[in-house]
Order: sequence, then C-alpha cells, then structure tokens
Amino acid sequence: MIPLFLFGVVSIGSFYYYDPFHVLNNQGTFQESIVGYNEEFVATERYLKDPSRYDSFIFGSSRAGCGFRINDWSASLRKKDGLFLFAASNETIFGILGKIKLIEEVDGQLDNALIIIDTDKTFKSYENAKGHLFVKHYRVSNTPRSTYITTFLKDYIFSGFFIRYLDYKLFAKERPYMEGYLDFSKQGSKETHQLFNVNERIRAIAKDSIKYYKENQSLFISRPEKPSVNEPIISERGITYLKEIKSIFDKHHANYKLVIGPLYNQVKMHPKDLQILKDIFGESQIHDFSGQNKFTEDRHHYFEPSHYRPFVGAEILQQVYTSKSKKLE
Repeated sequence: MIPLFLFGVVSIGSFYYYDPFHVLNNQGTFQESIVGYNEEFVATERYLKDPSRYDSFIFGSSRAGCGFRINDWSASLRKKDGLFLFAASNETIFGILGKIKLIEEVDGQLDNALIIIDTDKTFKSYENAKGHLFVKHYRVSNTPRSTYITTFLKDYIFSGFFIRYLDYKLFAKERPYMEGYLDFSKQGSKETHQLFNVNERIRAIAKDSIKYYKENQSLFISRPEKPSVNEPIISERGITYLKEIKSIFDKHHANYKLVIGPLYNQVKMHPKDLQILKDIFGESQIHDFSGQNKFTEDRHHYFEPSHYRPFVGAEILQQVYTSKSKKLE
C-alpha cells in the first residue's frame, strides 16, 4: 500500500514539478526539448499569444507542415497578409473545423485559407484524437483544460515515460532504455522549436541523396501498377463539418483553396468524395493531386512514404494560384 502511495506521489508530483510536455505553464514560446511536443499545442499557444498578427492559415496534418512552407505560400498572397501554419500531427476534419472556430471565437481575421486534405487521414475520424501527441488543444476541441492535462498525465505515468524521464532528470545520464522516449540531440539547445522540422533530412539529402534513399529503401514498398481508388469516406457528419467551414469562410469573405495531397500510395480520392468537396466549396477551389501523377511517381519526391518534400508543395502552390486562381493584388 505504501509503495503504491509513494509511486503516485512521485509520478504525479514530478509531472507537475517538471512539466515535461510543457503544457502546464508557458507563454506561447517553446525551446527545443528532449521531450517531443504535441505540435498542435505549440501552434495553438503561439496563435493565441497574438491572434491579431495572423489572417492567413495553412490547415492540415504533418504532411502540410512538412510539405507546404509559409514562404512559398506568401508568393501568392499580399505582402500585408499574416501567414500562420496551423497544422497538427494526424490532423482530421474535426481538428481543422475546431481551429477555424477558434479563430472565430477570438475575433481573429480569416482572409486566406489553404486546407491540405489527406485521403487516408482527414476524414478518418470525427472525434477528438487520443494520446498526448495527438489530442486536440482544449480550445480547439472545446473540452475542459483539466481533461486535456489528464491525457498527458496518464501517458506520462503509464507509457513508461515517467521512469525514463525522472531517471534522466535525477542522474543526468543517458541510458539505452531511454531511446524512443527522449531525444538527446536536442539537449541543451536554446533554439526555438520549429514545427514539423525537416531541416536535418533536407541536409542529409543535399549531402548525399544516393546514400539517403539507399538507407531508406525498405520504407518505399512497391505499389500496384493498376491505379487504385479509395473507398468513399466522407460521411454525413463530414458533410456537416465541411458546410460549417464553408459558412465561416463566406462570413469572412476568405480566399480559400483545398488541395488533396499527393500521397506516395497513389490511391486516388473517390469521385463521390471529390464531388462532395466541389459541391460545397466550388469546383475551381478544389485541386486534386491524389493518385498516379508526376508528383507521386518518383520516390525522390518524398522523405519517406508518409511525407512529401517542400519543393513538391511549392510546385503545387504555383499550379493552384495561377491561371484561373490568379495571384491577389
């Protein structure tokens, strides 16, 4: 009974004392850490620190975060626009809508929006995510802050993280069993955390691309020669969410684009789902890069099968914001 009591005191006490996930006390600034962040929490806190700075948003998953850069998007917008990457790991339509509603809640501006849709993720769930790396910020999901913090506390105690983290905090010694839980390459860094940072992978490819893709060759499994099409995935609830997003865009007279991303699996979005998007947002606002095309054909367009490289996003933006979708003046 006493050991169990002590375990509870030490585990819960160390969570609130050290704040390993940086969700208890912060002012919207985050330095690099040996503990992986919930990227959405970082983004949301930074936005809430000064909402008036931003009026143009990229929404989507880590694929949007890795593949679409603010600087590339800015070339298609006005100089005065305040651009913000509002992405989240494993993002779904639930989180995208929640963020757009949060912008409304704080009386934020919404002049431009770019939504990156993943055929395998965006409409997979219409509920809040689970786990401390994926759960939606309590302001995004409209849940009590205490419930949100409890998600982190549970993972801290019951995932094996607590023992490894406290061991390192007390003895400052790296041990093999900490691998996968703590990232010691970030130890002592004073740099500001960059969301979905792929700079190391970019440098590795630039230094020796042959070596990089040889070392990661096993990740790029062969794909069927015959084109495949995803099953219809947008439900009635999804349609409701999409219409709510469209209503908010219209209220703000926003300039918006929806891009179906070029996933390595080359699975095409189902025509029924594509038509739903066109019916709600307008055909000219939907840009489908799923399936077999010049972007998905070459593995060198990807860091690994889940994430395409920024030059792919840059070229997509050029296509999306040219011709009929002319650049804003």
